[in-house]
Amino acid sequence: MNNYSRRRVGLCSAVSAANQMCHGHSDPAADPTAQSSNITLSMIRHNLVIALVFFAGLAFLSCSSDENNMRPPPGSANTIAVDFENARAIDVDSDRHWALLLHTGLGDPGTALQLVDLSTPTLLASRLLTDYLELYDVKFIRDTLACFAGRPHGHIGYAVQFVSLPSLTLSTRVIVTPDTAGHAGFLAVDSTATFVYYSHAGGGEHDGVYKIRISNRTIVDADNDGVVPYALDNELVNGLFNEPGKIFYDRESQKLVVANLSDTYVTMIAASQWGVLDRAANLSFPIPGTSHLSTGGGPISDARATSMAYGAGVYVFAGIDNGQSYLGRFTVNSVGIDLLETLPGRTWLVDNANIRIHPREDIVSVFVLEVDTGGVAIGQFRLNNLVEVAGSPYRTRTIPDSVVTTFGLDISSDRLIVADSESPRLELIAIN
Repeated sequence: MNNYSRRRVGLCSAVSAANQMCHGHSDPAADPTAQSSNITLSMIRHNLVIALVFFAGLAFLSCSSDENNMRPPPGSANTIAVDFENARAIDVDSDRHWALLLHTGLGDPGTALQLVDLSTPTLLASRLLTDYLELYDVKFIRDTLACFAGRPHGHIGYAVQFVSLPSLTLSTRVIVTPDTAGHAGFLAVDSTATFVYYSHAGGGEHDGVYKIRISNRTIVDADNDGVVPYALDNELVNGLFNEPGKIFYDRESQKLVVANLSDTYVTMIAASQWGVLDRAANLSFPIPGTSHLSTGGGPISDARATSMAYGAGVYVFAGIDNGQSYLGRFTVNSVGIDLLETLPGRTWLVDNANIRIHPREDIVSVFVLEVDTGGVAIGQFRLNNLVEVAGSPYRTRTIPDSVVTTFGLDISSDRLIVADSESPRLELIAIN
């Protein structure tokens, strides 16, 4: 029986009860006094029924009004509703509290991009990127511009795609490789938003870095001969890279810092090297303006910068060797690795989207997505000694840890932004 039927039954029962309460047993035809009395009782009964009907009706309307006013409960104060689940990378513009959510094509909804205002909190725009088979990295450039790296449909190579903000309207697409050999890398933007750099693990002599001028969306030719290839790659300087991965532009030194996925060193290159080298000179590493920083040694001889983050002038890399998770740190001026620490009892969810640095002096920590005895969590480790901070790790309260995909970091509001693989939402976690 539904609520409406129950109310009707209750109302009828009230009327019936009133009738039963006021019925007499005397015969009005046999006694005039009784007849007069019955008339009075009849009036009382009539008025009582009207009163009961009135109050029952009020109760009915009140319940009906309550039901009509019922709405789904508002979202938790620590969650933000979005259009698509399963974001795999989050880039945050902390000055505006904006977050770009990248959906790489691993599962639903496919390749997509979303822009969220974390302070409102509001989803500003979302877009399915049906022209792309896979996406790899996304970066804010300036207030009205961003870019992402991806592989378009059609076997035409890998591309850097520029996007207008906040509409997420696609603008210029720059094809950086002539084919789909190798696998895509990552993006870095210089400190003046003049150039975008894209690393590419093309394999062998095709391992390299591409430089794109933002103003006219054109590739800067590394050897300045006007013909492909345009990258600063292993063909131009043999031995410079071994599967280049995460890339950063170091503001102070104006160098590019590039992780290598298949060897125990980080490559550093002066940004001024573009356009001054001769491909026909058969150059080999080292040459002026380039260097390697060894990541191996100490407790992990084969340590590699599998994933890497930058902040507060410090680079931190994370990896796993023979089941042992480790963290290492260095600066652009380091002669070798400053620290290399093993972290027993946990396993990193190794991905460059899963490691972030908060540079402010009262926090100055690296955050890493991990699996420990309590499930999936975000560990916090001091940059000076890579020791875990008291109160770490951080755990989601709304999103089940089994469906956490990645996280971002808003360094202005001191919040972690966590993505859900099964529901279109984000969870915000305040950093203590």
